[in-house]
Amino acid sequence: MKVRFLHPAIGAFAVRMPDSKEMVVGRGGHDADIEISWDPQISRRHAKIWLEQGQLFLEDLGSRNGCWHGQQRLHGKVRLDRGSSVLVGETALLVPDEAMEAPAMDPAETFEAPSPLSHTWAIADAATQPHTELAEIDLFSTDLNVDLPEPEPVTPVVVGQPGARRALPYFVTPSRVVVRSDRSELARLWLEELSKGGLFVGTDTPPPVGSRVQVRFDLEGSPLDLSAEVVAVVPAPPGVGLSLPELLGIKGATLNAFIEGRTADVPGANAPDKPAAPSATLDAALERAAQVLLLTEQDSLYSALDVAPDSEMASISHRAEALMVQLQASLPGAHPPQAARLNAAISATQRAARTLTRPNSRLDYDFRAGHVRAHERISAARNGTGPSVADLRRAWNHVHAADIELAARITREAFQARQEHDLARAIQYGERALQMNPFFEELEKTVIVWKGLLKG
Repeated sequence: MKVRFLHPAIGAFAVRMPDSKEMVVGRGGHDADIEISWDPQISRRHAKIWLEQGQLFLEDLGSRNGCWHGQQRLHGKVRLDRGSSVLVGETALLVPDEAMEAPAMDPAETFEAPSPLSHTWAIADAATQPHTELAEIDLFSTDLNVDLPEPEPVTPVVVGQPGARRALPYFVTPSRVVVRSDRSELARLWLEELSKGGLFVGTDTPPPVGSRVQVRFDLEGSPLDLSAEVVAVVPAPPGVGLSLPELLGIKGATLNAFIEGRTADVPGANAPDKPAAPSATLDAALERAAQVLLLTEQDSLYSALDVAPDSEMASISHRAEALMVQLQASLPGAHPPQAARLNAAISATQRAARTLTRPNSRLDYDFRAGHVRAHERISAARNGTGPSVADLRRAWNHVHAADIELAARITREAFQARQEHDLARAIQYGERALQMNPFFEELEKTVIVWKGLLKG
C-alpha cells in the first residue's frame, strides 16, 4: 500500500508501506522513519503507522497538536480505511482507495521506505503522472532547508560622496577648484566619483549649497575646465559635494578618453560642448523625466520604462538604454534645475533596469507588485524557458511568507471539509489557499478533481 502526504510548503510525496514495520512520523533528526521537517505543528515523534492484514493503522504518540479526522481528535489505535485522510499536524495523510493506485508502478515514482527517511526521495514529474485527488510531484530536496536568496542591495548614488582618496581636488578660491593628478590617480577619482557626475572637495570653509564653482583639471599640462554646482555640504570629513553635469557630454567623454589612454592629451577639451538641445527636444525629455520619477516613486517600474511586464530582459535592457540616451542628450544647455531633474531620472532608470534585468530581483519585484502569472510561469518552467518551479516557490515564499502560513491553515480547513464530504466548502477553502500560494500545483489539481466530483 502507498500512502501520500500533502502540505503547501512542499507539495506532495508518496511512501510505500512495508508489510511488517511500524513507521514513525515525526520531526527530522529525532529517530523518525518519515521525517516531516517542513511542518511546525509536527512533534518529534508524532504518530506511527503500520499495516496489519492489509489494513493501515495509525496511533498518535502523545503529540502536542494531535492527529485529526475532521473535527475529531484521534486517540489510541485507529484503522484508516482506503479513501480516507487524516491530518498529522498540518500535513494531510491520504490513504488512496484501490482505484487511485496505478495498476503498474514505475520504480522511480515512489520508493521503498528505509529507516530513517531523509532527503533521498525519488522524483516524479507531475506533468506525466496520473492524477486523481493527488499526484506525486518533484518534492523536497530542492524545496526544503534552502536559504532564501537575499534581495540584492541597491546602493544609492550620492553625488559628491567622499571616497578613499581626498588629496587631489582643492579650492584655490571660494569659487575655483583645481585638480592636479597623473593619469593613474585620475582613474581612481573617475571610478569613485567623476563617472557618477560628482566630485567631493575637502575644505574647512565650504561655500553654501547652490554656489557655482569652476573646476579645472590640470591633466599633465592640458587643462580642462568644467562648471559645477555645490549640491551638498559634508560635515565629516569637512567638504562639499559638487555636481558636474558637463561630465555627461563631450567633455566627460574627452576626460574618459584621456584616462583610458586613448588620447595623449586633451586637445580641444575647452571647446564649447554640443549645441544646446532644441527647446522642443528638451521639453520632451523633461516631461519624460517627470514620468520616470513619478512612476518609479510609485514602484511602477515596467510603466516607467514603457515595457510590458512579460517583456524579455534583453528588451527591457535595450529600452532602458534608449531612455538614458534620450535624457542624456538633453543635458547640454539645460538649466541647473532641469539638469538635476534629468540626472535624477537617469539614476531612477538605472535602478529600475537593475531590478528588472536580474532574475532574482525581478521575481521578487513581480510578486511584490502583483505580476504573478502563475500558470504562465509554471508552463515556462516545465518547458525549461523560465525559472524552475522550485525557484518560483522560493521567491513567492520570500515575498509572501505570511500568506504561506495562512494558506497552510486554510488548506487544512479544505481537507477537513473533504473528510466531511462537504465538497463545496472544500473547494471554497482550496481556492482561497491557492490565491495565497499560487504555485502549489498539487492543491490546484486536487481542487479540480473535487469540482469534477461535485458536478458528478
